[in-house]
Amino acid sequence: MADFNNTYSAARIGGALDAAVVTPSDTAPLVPYARNIQLTTDGTLTVTTAKGTKVTFPAGTFALQTPIPLAVQQVWATGTTAGGIVAYF
Repeated sequence: MADFNNTYSAARIGGALDAAVVTPSDTAPLVPYARNIQLTTDGTLTVTTAKGTKVTFPAGTFALQTPIPLAVQQVWATGTTAGGIVAYF
């Protein structure tokens, strides 16, 4: 059987190949970086983007349960009160 990851790339299928629930952490980056993230409950969100910029978004910035088109390498525990965070890879 062909390996899905070798046969199809995210660029070819136009979306993520995987997803995982994220526990915010001040020490552990996301591996691999997330292509998009999604919030289930509102609150502040502190992330480091794929380019290395750390930014805190205030509560109410994003629509809930809608993928946020921002590549993220880390979701910080300090400064994050949003919950139900899902990363798409």
